[in-house]
Amino acid sequence: MLIYKRPLLSRGSPSQLTLLVNSIVHIIYKPIAVLAIGYFFVFWVLSPAIFTAFLLKISIKWKFVRAISLLYVALWPFIRG
Repeated sequence: MLIYKRPLLSRGSPSQLTLLVNSIVHIIYKPIAVLAIGYFFVFWVLSPAIFTAFLLKISIKWKFVRAISLLYVALWPFIRG
């Protein structure tokens, strides 16, 4: 009696749906996400008070994000020199 060892998940060639979804994500959504993240990062670095006001408006439940943003605004004069 032979017992063959087979992996639980065998990697075959990706399906057409997988290739389609990957191309949509990499062509459409990834550049938009990178631009959005870059925009908010630059906005936060250049003007923390405006960014904090924006965060306080959209993220009332995100106490950690709010606390970090308020701390950043409080330390802004020391950070910029």
